[in-house]
Amino acid sequence: MTLFAESASRAVASVLPERAEALEALAASHGVPFARVGETGGPRMVFDTLFETTVEEAHELYEGAIPRLVDSDRR
Repeated sequence: MTLFAESASRAVASVLPERAEALEALAASHGVPFARVGETGGPRMVFDTLFETTVEEAHELYEGAIPRLVDSDRR
């Protein structure tokens, strides 16, 4: 999967940059698959070379998802 999904046996963790290697080592020591998918902070969300957007736009899309679905069902 290119990004990630909120499904069973998966988790997204956010750590300070100086703790990222420690988290990766901890996961490896327990045989837990690990992948860095991005960085947090600031007004933009950048997903490697896949896409980028603003935090504001992502928030609006997230908060408006269900109302848009409900409105589309009414048509």
